[in-house]
Amino acid sequence: MNSPKATICLSSSSRISFLFYCLAIICLTSTTVSVSYGGNETDHLALLSFKSKITQDPYQVLTSWNHSYHFCDWSGISCGKRHKRVIALRLGSKGLEGSLSTHVGNLSFLRELYLRNNSFQGTIPHELGRLSRLRILYLNRNKFRGVIPTNLSGCSNLEDNWLDRNELAGSIPKEMSLLSKLASLEISKNKLTGGIPPFLGNITSMEVFSARGNPLGGSIPDTLGHWKCLKEFYCGDCNLYGSIPHSIFNLSLLVNFSLSTNHLTGSLPSEIGVMLPNLEWLQLRNNELTGVLPTSLSNCSELGLLEMVDNNFSGKLTIDFSKLRNIKIIRLGPIPDAIGNLSRLIQVYLYSNKLEGHIPSSFGNCKELNGLNLADNRLSGKIPKQLLQLPSLTYFLELSYNNLSGSIPSDIKDLKMLNHLALSYNKLSRTITSSLGECISLITLNLRGNQFQGIIPSSLSSLGGLEILDISQNNLSGKIPQFLDNLKSLEYLNLSFNDFEGEVPVVGVFANASAFSVLGNQRLCGGLFTLELPKCKERGGLKISSTGIKGTIGYAPPEYGFGSEMTDHVIDVIDDDAIELQSTEANAKKVEECLVATIKIGVSCSVDSPAERMKIEIVVNELQRILHVLQNI
Repeated sequence: MNSPKATICLSSSSRISFLFYCLAIICLTSTTVSVSYGGNETDHLALLSFKSKITQDPYQVLTSWNHSYHFCDWSGISCGKRHKRVIALRLGSKGLEGSLSTHVGNLSFLRELYLRNNSFQGTIPHELGRLSRLRILYLNRNKFRGVIPTNLSGCSNLEDNWLDRNELAGSIPKEMSLLSKLASLEISKNKLTGGIPPFLGNITSMEVFSARGNPLGGSIPDTLGHWKCLKEFYCGDCNLYGSIPHSIFNLSLLVNFSLSTNHLTGSLPSEIGVMLPNLEWLQLRNNELTGVLPTSLSNCSELGLLEMVDNNFSGKLTIDFSKLRNIKIIRLGPIPDAIGNLSRLIQVYLYSNKLEGHIPSSFGNCKELNGLNLADNRLSGKIPKQLLQLPSLTYFLELSYNNLSGSIPSDIKDLKMLNHLALSYNKLSRTITSSLGECISLITLNLRGNQFQGIIPSSLSSLGGLEILDISQNNLSGKIPQFLDNLKSLEYLNLSFNDFEGEVPVVGVFANASAFSVLGNQRLCGGLFTLELPKCKERGGLKISSTGIKGTIGYAPPEYGFGSEMTDHVIDVIDDDAIELQSTEANAKKVEECLVATIKIGVSCSVDSPAERMKIEIVVNELQRILHVLQNI
């Protein structure tokens, strides 16, 4: 028989079991909710707010940002192991468009905000200043406008602040100086003004500073000499003026130093190479610096790039380039004699420097050289064959606008991988060497404005990749070779101002009147109807042209002044004094030649395409030459 007490005890036990069961259900439910919505609702809501401001997500990187996953598992999110708080938001180069939510400032454990190379617009939220744990801020390569927030000074642990390549305006805020741990400040390619503020010198932890491409203005403050840890300094194209403070040259750890394209004056310290022994980049081109290039630069044994062109340096170059074994790119004034000692040299830019003398044959020792630009100088002599024996020369060889003479050495056949060869406006003569046909990688060949004679060599038919061929303003003759219309890649051909004869083809590049020029070839005929060249006449099995002006793209009638006699049409526009000069047959011939040359120039200056017109400096030189001839009759 069961006692009442026993029944009561059993009932109590069941109730206790039921209570434990309910408690377990509650705990399980609580755990499930925690898994779905995370360890901190503030972070969760901040991320959802971030997502809501995104208007374009072309790579669908935010599709995982939903309730099916813990937010720590969302794409681009990293959380701490202990507290499950967001410590990094990395969504760089994802094509995101929209604005940056102010609620990102609620991610109080955030250490990295990496949103570079997207299309974020609007202003940078001031709320980011609440992120006291933030160490890395990459907002560069976006479309942010407005000013740099002063509140960023609240990011007291910030080490890297990259805001470059946006549309930020205004000045660098003074609150920036409160970031005592800042190691790199990248603000280049914005619209910042107000100069480089002296208070930045208070950030003694600075290692990298880049402000290039901003219209900052002003001078370089002496206080930047406090950056004893500085390794990289880039302030090119900042409209800076004044001299470079001496304190800058005491930053012995400096590796890359760039101040190109400013208005800086003064001279460089004679001991710059001793003071900055770790230099690898030195870019001071396009300023107003004076004095000599210090010999002590020879001490910068790690120097790989040296750019000093477009300044007012003077004196003899005394740098010992034999000590600069790592140099790869040089942009200087005069060509150093010891340039051949730079065995690791890759590219040389010495254009537009009024250089005189010969091209050093020692270039042949630069076994890694792939590009050489010596254009627009006063170099004379022959092209050294040692230079043309460099198989490494694959990119460009630019020697235009000099006074080089002689023929093109046959050694040019060794440049089988060269893409661009420009020898225009020199005094090169004789025939065009057939060895050019072995430069099978040529894309551009420019021999314009020389004194070449003879025919176009048939070997050029092997240049299947040639896109541009300019052999105008020479003394070439013969027929236009048939292989030219078979060069399938040829996009532009200039044969003007030579002495070619016969029929102009109508296929290939010759099928497009805007793709070629035969201006100034008197004895051409046929071709496209739009050229208005005379029809070719059969004579003895040969096609010959009727008389026309040597100096037109198409046909020009004889009444413009060519033939055995000058016509009344030309006489109407000629100075009477010029006619009186024709007192002798010799003088008459000279006057006729001068008139022909003058009309050629006029026609060349009247071409529809501005790119095809004779350059004004050439016009002036030719007219002065003509005047000199007339004055001596």
